Amino acid sequence: MNPTGSGDDAHRPCVAVIIPYYQRSAGLLGRALASVFAQGGGLVARVIVVDDASPLPAAAEIAALPPEQASLVTVERQANAGPGAARNRGLDLVPGDIPFAAFLDSDDEWLAGHLERAVAALETGRDLYFSNYRDIGQTVGGFETRGHLDPARHDPLPGLPDVHAYRGDLRDAVLESCPIETSTVVFRRSAFAALRFRAEFRHAYEDLMFWFEMAAASTRVAFSTAIGTQYGTGINMYRGVVPGSDTGSDAALRVVLGSTLFGAGVRASYPLTAAQGALVRRRLDRNRRDLVYHLLFRLRRRRPLPRRELAQYLRADPRSWLLVPAEGLRQIAAWLTGRGVQP
Repeated sequence: MNPTGSGDDAHRPCVAVIIPYYQRSAGLLGRALASVFAQGGGLVARVIVVDDASPLPAAAEIAALPPEQASLVTVERQANAGPGAARNRGLDLVPGDIPFAAFLDSDDEWLAGHLERAVAALETGRDLYFSNYRDIGQTVGGFETRGHLDPARHDPLPGLPDVHAYRGDLRDAVLESCPIETSTVVFRRSAFAALRFRAEFRHAYEDLMFWFEMAAASTRVAFSTAIGTQYGTGINMYRGVVPGSDTGSDAALRVVLGSTLFGAGVRASYPLTAAQGALVRRRLDRNRRDLVYHLLFRLRRRRPLPRRELAQYLRADPRSWLLVPAEGLRQIAAWLTGRGVQP
């Protein structure tokens, strides 16, 4: 592949691959990059790695690449600001003549054919593509294990095996049970030129807000039931939270906060259908129960309350001032009677 974009490469589809990088384990980024350069399909991949002040700098992993691959990688280092800000920086650095962009986290790997299927789907006039994926420790795809998506309800794209045109309002799915995972997403840049991840969602749900805003901007969406991404075991705050074992932890509370910011942000920024409004209300109600459960757990163990996160939460969901105390009394009564309350 020609790093200048001249010669034969000028006539081949080009994809900018944006990788936010913050890791403590060597080799993860190298495997992610190897999966990019093994894609084939006549594509040119230009990789932008945004080193988010990683404890293990990205430069050493790039230096280990063959020269012809290293020439296709740009490394941008920034002060630590989280994955959303790193992806935003990567989006800002994509040259204007590259039509497609893809996200890949530094501990994940693409399987063969992922980019080829994505670009073929986008070239049918679609603006957004995502695919099935295989989660850590699984042998089948996330669409199957999590029940996110039933391909029988969508329209096959002619000539593209395993690829479907999404039927319906993708915003409904994002609000209820989102089928989109970040490292499977490829999109047409011109359709979402000004869209960026929201900085206030740093710890959780920044991706769901981004997908919701994409779905609001374009209904031309395709997906593949073929597994395009293998998820890895690097640093990932949201996937690291295990229900039950992380009760009362700072990470669990940030997930609740992120979910509330997402629901409140959607409600404040977009007109919603009655069904979408009901989904947001259920989310906020569930978050209030979860918040109280985690806070009471901390109080029982005499752990300090996270004042900054609580202030953010109450600003995002002002009704909590009225509803959370009643929920707290309900859960205390449940504990006292031995029935217990799970978030």
